[in-house]
Amino acid sequence: MLKFRGGSSMKNSKQHYKLYKSGKFIFTVMVTAFVTMAMGVSSQNILADTLTESTQGETKVQSSQSISSQSDSSYTSSRSASETADQSKMEQSTPATVTKDNDATLSSATKLPDDQVSSSNVQATTPDAQTAPVKAYQGQTSSSATSNVTGTYHDIQPEYKSTENKIPAATQPQKKTVTIPEVNSKNGFITENGQTKYYQNGNMVTGEKHIDNRWYNFGTDGVQSKGLTQLAHKTVYYDNNTGQMHYGYLKQNQTYMFFDLFDGHAITGLRHYRDGLEYYGQDLKQVRNNYIKTNNTYYYLGANGDAVKGVRHYDKGLEYYGQDYKQVRNAYAKTGNTYYYLSADGDAVKGVRHYDKGLEYYGQDYKQVRNTYAKTGNTYYYLSANGDAVKGVRHYDKGLEYYGQDYKQVRNTYAKTGNTYYYLSANGDAVKGFRKYSKIGLEYYGSDYKQYRNRYFNDHNMNSYHVNHAGDVDNVTLRHNWYSQLNEGYPEGCEATALQIALSNKNKYYSLPKIYNATGYGYHKTPSTGFYGNPKGVGSAKTETVFASKLASSMKKFDNNIVDITGASVNDVISELLNGNPIVTWGDYYWQLGRAFHVMTIVGYNNNQFLISDPYANSKREYYISTNNWHYVNHNNYALGWKTPSAMNVVVRG
Repeated sequence: MLKFRGGSSMKNSKQHYKLYKSGKFIFTVMVTAFVTMAMGVSSQNILADTLTESTQGETKVQSSQSISSQSDSSYTSSRSASETADQSKMEQSTPATVTKDNDATLSSATKLPDDQVSSSNVQATTPDAQTAPVKAYQGQTSSSATSNVTGTYHDIQPEYKSTENKIPAATQPQKKTVTIPEVNSKNGFITENGQTKYYQNGNMVTGEKHIDNRWYNFGTDGVQSKGLTQLAHKTVYYDNNTGQMHYGYLKQNQTYMFFDLFDGHAITGLRHYRDGLEYYGQDLKQVRNNYIKTNNTYYYLGANGDAVKGVRHYDKGLEYYGQDYKQVRNAYAKTGNTYYYLSADGDAVKGVRHYDKGLEYYGQDYKQVRNTYAKTGNTYYYLSANGDAVKGVRHYDKGLEYYGQDYKQVRNTYAKTGNTYYYLSANGDAVKGFRKYSKIGLEYYGSDYKQYRNRYFNDHNMNSYHVNHAGDVDNVTLRHNWYSQLNEGYPEGCEATALQIALSNKNKYYSLPKIYNATGYGYHKTPSTGFYGNPKGVGSAKTETVFASKLASSMKKFDNNIVDITGASVNDVISELLNGNPIVTWGDYYWQLGRAFHVMTIVGYNNNQFLISDPYANSKREYYISTNNWHYVNHNNYALGWKTPSAMNVVVRG
């Protein structure tokens, strides 16, 4: 059996063996080895101070070294398992899930408590100090990221009874005090003075740090960043609870921000996404219900932050945004079959729009007018199928219109194109046929609405006209039949026969007996009450006649178009002739005053002359007299024996 160098008995050996079997000895040696390594002191020196240098002691020391080595290996393995368990605890944070227009819901991260480190001093003694116990350290592994050694000391009382072979005092080892160093076990998230920091292998982390697939940031003082944070090249947001970097939409006080889904940087400017486009200002806030301008492009962001597309009505007008969300300016916009024009400020045009190629018109609803009229004030335009205002002649199913070089519809005036003249009436329609523009002013426009000039023509009643180079009618000859009072057996019946000539122009015919029966006749009459005398007779001392007023009123029994125009002027007569109406006129057979009272028919006009049709003539049935001569005789002639009205005339209209 082995004996301890100090004369220890078998009893002592059994005591050590029991200690070894119980595990206390092994753990004591392991702790001693750990402390020795930490202090840079070999286990051999410590054991040399603890045990004697006997052969048996040396054998035991060697055995202790072997046990210590195994214990070190066991400790290392135990530490690795502990670190793995702690790392698993760190992976408990849940990423934030945020959707647009909803507040962010953020998870909380699990925080680890500070690790506690215990340290103890071990004093090694010489064999002389037999009463000093050797303390074995029974430790345990903590649950922190770095294992901490804590434990209890157990006294071992070896007995050194032999005093043989004592080491001389001069060479005897001196007492040494060994201090176990404090193990720095800070790792992971640590709360210090209410501030969260992060340690790695005992070192405080600063700057950005990727932990458990999440990004965090720690300031130069190690404090974890939360909220908006300006990094070197970007602005990011760290959740106020977990401190994790935020991605996607973030709502704060009714304000939205967006953080890039890849690197978390705060978006500024335009952001295109699957459903549309958004804009974030330099303050990182999403723009809503407002315009934004980038370069020379404008956008409008609606109430939900989405850029507007298409027509946008607002209190002052209308705007249009293209499929690319850009505001249309200085250009057309089309939606369906409707066109708009957006001006330089983006507002849709209303009313007349002049442009280099023409004119357009936009209604009160901002829509471009096409294929219809547009009125502004007293001015009319016509907008064609492409929206351009018409210029010049416009034919349509009911007639013709004319629009000037200013695109305005011409009304109540002439329009000329080339050598062609048109006259546009009060409603803008071109005149067709006769146009009486003054009492004696007459024009004629053909079926093509063109004014006649320098030519003869017949109207629908076959009256013949001539127009001069200015388009004015200067000659008219009314179609008529000539009747002879003599041939009809009424030598005194010039009034009724002249009326027959006038009525023929209207394709009417009344016999002389019918006419005189209507007026009545006899010597008991006066020219104002009927025909004085006998129309079939040979005359008497007084002029046998009927005045114009009685003739016209008598004929109303069967024709209202026979009208008394006593007192008519030259222009009155010309006007009636231009209208195609012949005149029964009271004058003189020779057109001299006081010679032979006579009634005839005016059937034409040419250059200040009237064409006279005489019912009494034998050879010279028709001739011209000047308008002045006619006026003088007609206004001054008188019937013998009667107070004669001046300028007696009857017109046949219809």
